[in-house]
Amino acid sequence: MFSKSINYTASAKQKVFSAIWCLQLALLFAARPYWVSLLTASLVACVASIIFIFVLTRKNINVIMPAYLLSYGISYFLYYLTLFTILSIFAYPMSRGYSSGDNIDFGRPTYLAIHAIASSLHLFLSYVLFRIKRFRNGFPFLLKEYAVIASLLFTGNILFFAALLDILFENDDIFIMSAFLLGIIAIGVGIFIWIRKGIKAFYRRKIKESGIEILERELAEKDNQIRLLTEQNNAIRVANHKTTHRLATLERSIAGIIKEMPRRDFSVELGEELHILMEDIKRLSCDYQDEVGQTKIKKPLSSTKIKMIDDLFGYFSDQCAESNIDFNLKINGSIPYMVERVIAQSDLETMIGDHLQNALIAVNAGDNPFRSILALLGLTENGYEFTVFDSGIPFEQDTLMRLGVDYTTTHADTGGSGIGLMTTFEVMSKSKASLIISENRPSHAGYSKSITIRFDNKGQYIIETYRYDDFSENERYTLKPKEVLCEEGGGVLEV
Repeated sequence: MFSKSINYTASAKQKVFSAIWCLQLALLFAARPYWVSLLTASLVACVASIIFIFVLTRKNINVIMPAYLLSYGISYFLYYLTLFTILSIFAYPMSRGYSSGDNIDFGRPTYLAIHAIASSLHLFLSYVLFRIKRFRNGFPFLLKEYAVIASLLFTGNILFFAALLDILFENDDIFIMSAFLLGIIAIGVGIFIWIRKGIKAFYRRKIKESGIEILERELAEKDNQIRLLTEQNNAIRVANHKTTHRLATLERSIAGIIKEMPRRDFSVELGEELHILMEDIKRLSCDYQDEVGQTKIKKPLSSTKIKMIDDLFGYFSDQCAESNIDFNLKINGSIPYMVERVIAQSDLETMIGDHLQNALIAVNAGDNPFRSILALLGLTENGYEFTVFDSGIPFEQDTLMRLGVDYTTTHADTGGSGIGLMTTFEVMSKSKASLIISENRPSHAGYSKSITIRFDNKGQYIIETYRYDDFSENERYTLKPKEVLCEEGGGVLEV
């Protein structure tokens, strides 16, 4: 009970020494002289055992003392609970034929069998106690300073009542014995309530501390963002300062050429001046971009609480940054629950990698000035799902119609293989997920398409498109037209 109360794992050597120590205590109690009271013997055993455990484990005495005392008190409570149960069953039949004052030979096999049953029940109750969900991790409040005083008070009361009960057994007054026995049980119930409240208070403090840690971490992230934004702002100010005079000079040169053009015919000399001027403008533009681009802000990504998936999103965030693509991630709900109950982690990792890679290739293959990828993972009103928005090139009509039948891709010349989408259909078949592909009208202000894998146990393939009339009906997929405009992630989406 001591090891379980502080969640301590003893070595094989420590277990052997503990067993030997317990046997010695049992022999000492059995050979206890009549003039040594049970209370005195118990107190000596407690002190000696605390010293023994300290020498054996070298743990903090402030932890050992309350843990042992509490375990000792609980053990006594369970012992008398067991005794009360066994006496209720065997006392009356075993007392038949005896008169008050008769000597009883407790060494008879019948009594030894009853004692063996009581000891087994005692051990079983000790085991069951720590199978209760609330007590599986021991008693963490024992680390607090007040635990020594509280444990000492409870254990002292238990031992006091036990000593009185031992005296009363000799007087053979069944009513007084029952009263004291019930008193010990009442103290045991009090200990149980105290432990339960102590554990609740401990977990409340832990939750409060955890909340403070989360707030401090978020504050640190915000401070880091402010620092990066300040650095970028300073870089832009420096770049503006460096280009102001050069822009004024270019403006003067252009104004001079425009002023001279009516007086001069277009000649080789004028063409050379214009060419030099254009080169100066390009060089100035490159210099300005280099100055501004020196400080790049890397957005902190939301955590899924699964390291491998976090690293995967971090990898694609870096890949997008190298390609000058804005990457955003939104996490909702519990992703550990998702990989435990909804989809296997390996399948989810494969799906994330495939679709983010496809989105990256699609954006790099297009000429949309709005270069962005948005990933959504987790719980929505429709259940758990994974969605990727991108502003890359759109799907070809034939690609959408043949999706899931063979390896097909819109951007084979830039690295696309179609394997990712085929893998998606394999995952869909295992989990009965639905695939929703939504494409928007060509625009330079928003996302061009999105791919959603929704774990709804429907196994559908839905195409939501603005070119509804261009598709032929097919039992493999369901067509839905786009109608309403809304904003999402900084860009305009059709839904």
